[in-house]
Amino acid sequence: MKHTEPTFQNWGEAVRAAQEALDAKHYDDAKHHLHTALQMGADSTHVRKLQTLVRIEEDHQDKVEQHSGFFGFFVAVVCYFILSFFLQPQHGILLWGVVALGLFPALIGWRVGKWMGYDSPEKARFWKAVRAVGGAVWCYAFMNMIYARMQFSMSSAGGDVTFVWLLVPLVYASIAGCVAGVVCAKLSWRQEGN
Repeated sequence: MKHTEPTFQNWGEAVRAAQEALDAKHYDDAKHHLHTALQMGADSTHVRKLQTLVRIEEDHQDKVEQHSGFFGFFVAVVCYFILSFFLQPQHGILLWGVVALGLFPALIGWRVGKWMGYDSPEKARFWKAVRAVGGAVWCYAFMNMIYARMQFSMSSAGGDVTFVWLLVPLVYASIAGCVAGVVCAKLSWRQEGN
């Protein structure tokens, strides 16, 4: 992350800025401000306590970030399970498309981005959300195709059906995954100046 270099009048301002950055989960900024405070002659005992807090919070954030993809996949599975019961075909394909390929992926992507944290690179956030939501949507679409085949007892056309069974879920998963990835990377943690 790039640090904007604030100008502090005294070390107290640097420590306050570090505390604010810690509260906002901007750990790199907090560490940078604490380093500046030490260089300005801050009380090392107080700064060391804050550095310890930053380290503890950062370790916790790393653990949450490590599992954020699984959490996102689980939330997506629950959302699409609910969708399969409450959004029936008579509601229309447009409403289904907006909810299944727009609303749910955007909300889940935003949540995955929040779990990953401010200091995570955009590229990592993007791919974590794409895999989480894309995997859930692929499963959802594939299961819906199986259900539709059982309902309408379609005749088997060999390889064409297999190709369609793999392609349609992949297209849906790609669309939903990209929506989730863009929201996760670009909107979950807005950078100052963007």
